[in-house]
Amino acid sequence: MNTYAIVLHFDFDTTKRINELIKAVSKRTGNTYMTDTNIPPHITVGCYMTKEDGRIEAAVKEIIGEIQAGSIVFDEIKAFEPKVLFLSPKRNAYITGLNESIYKALCEKFKPGENGYYIPGNWIPHCALAVRMKGNEIAQAMKETEKTELPITARVTEAALARCNPYKEICVWTL
Repeated sequence: MNTYAIVLHFDFDTTKRINELIKAVSKRTGNTYMTDTNIPPHITVGCYMTKEDGRIEAAVKEIIGEIQAGSIVFDEIKAFEPKVLFLSPKRNAYITGLNESIYKALCEKFKPGENGYYIPGNWIPHCALAVRMKGNEIAQAMKETEKTELPITARVTEAALARCNPYKEICVWTL
């Protein structure tokens, strides 16, 4: 079974700013996973498992019209201890509604991926700055991000379907 994510991409300026932050954290910690894999800054709003690219691609194409452009305000930097550093957005009706509507549309067709972390009620929206961290990398990363000016307001301009591990975008839609 493969895991697939439905993700939101941001406007050019926000993407550039978050990429600069990812690079600074990578340089400070030596954890280069995000920079080595070129995973674009994003928020995952749904995660599902299936054996067939075509089946999930078709299902997402059916609901892509429900995903509209919108705004997200990142107001904190947090960690999923001990492995992930992320930008945390203010929860709003826009992102919560997307997570819920995608779940309703896909939950009966596909098994939730990532241990159910992306199911409404369990989901913690986030934009990863560093993953697969070890040892004191979280502490180093937090020190590096102390100077980050928040909030960061992002415009969501695209949605994508990606296969996970390794991350590879299958389809990208302009919103």
